Amino acid sequence: DMGRKNYGLYLLDSFGNRELLYRDPALACLDPIPLRPRSRPPVLPVQTAQAQSNGRADVDLSMGTVLVMNAYEGDQAWPEGTQLKRLRVVTLLPKDNSVADEPNIGHAAQSLCRGVLGTVPVEADGSVSFRVPTGVGLYFQALDEKGLAVQTMRSATYLHPGETLTCLGCHETKQASSGMTKGTLPLAMRRAPSVLEPEAVGSFPLTFPRLVQPVLDAKCVGCHEENRKKGAPGLRGDTFGAFGWSEAFQTLRKRAWAMSGGNGIALKERQYSIPGKDGARVSKLYGMLVGGHHEVRLTAEELGRITLWMDCNSNFYGAYHDTEKQARGEVVRPRKGIPDWTPFERLVR
Repeated sequence: DMGRKNYGLYLLDSFGNRELLYRDPALACLDPIPLRPRSRPPVLPVQTAQAQSNGRADVDLSMGTVLVMNAYEGDQAWPEGTQLKRLRVVTLLPKDNSVADEPNIGHAAQSLCRGVLGTVPVEADGSVSFRVPTGVGLYFQALDEKGLAVQTMRSATYLHPGETLTCLGCHETKQASSGMTKGTLPLAMRRAPSVLEPEAVGSFPLTFPRLVQPVLDAKCVGCHEENRKKGAPGLRGDTFGAFGWSEAFQTLRKRAWAMSGGNGIALKERQYSIPGKDGARVSKLYGMLVGGHHEVRLTAEELGRITLWMDCNSNFYGAYHDTEKQARGEVVRPRKGIPDWTPFERLVR
């Protein structure tokens, strides 16, 4: 009403008649919301380190739990016939200097060092439940029956001590509900959370000399050395060139796969992930190896080392310091990114 300070709540009819139902002289009746009785929601106990001060001595401060309701849920279509078998957990290690590509970590520009924490099973309904160390940057990869990454998470997350992190799916549609049938419990939630199963020696921290070079030494170097005069490229791990990279890395990176980091300026490759269009599966090297390369016969474990390397961005180094030691195949622990090494000791092999 003209001259009135606050809005009132009126009942109107189609003829323009109105009846004042309520007006508060001190508070405007703006955007009213109907109220109805409802049961009190359950009180959820705090599950983070802060709960320790409240007497929650049962909280494990070194670990957290990740729950994925259905990894098949996503905002992009999966390749036809995709069967997800495992989820890989990788930790990204923050750079400990301010100079771009110093050192030059690997195949892609401004790549970050990383380490593979391991893999856990994906249930038939797409659900996953597992325990992870807290306080470190993490990303996930969805793997198929061959152990190849189908989709890679393009951001990072982390867990607070004792926290439970729940995801609906792999980059699920943000404008829709989960689609889960009411009252059903995903298969992975019907058991205790999985424990991460470590991958190959050399995957934490991930370095080419420790992860890939042993395969080349066993199956490739001898033949390539015999045929150098016929144009076979070198695959030695004890000869080094630009950026301290080995001869073998210089050769294989030309046929590998990686995605650059940095701010995206002047980068030619696509800067977003498409299921089935990234990683080892689309590399020239993988196609050559599975298509038959002379008389080479790689075991599943040997091929898995090479595809793991490419799916994790085809890096050479796993830390930003002591590059010569890393190039020689020595284990160098990153200075940053791992506040407590206790949960990781079994991975450093």
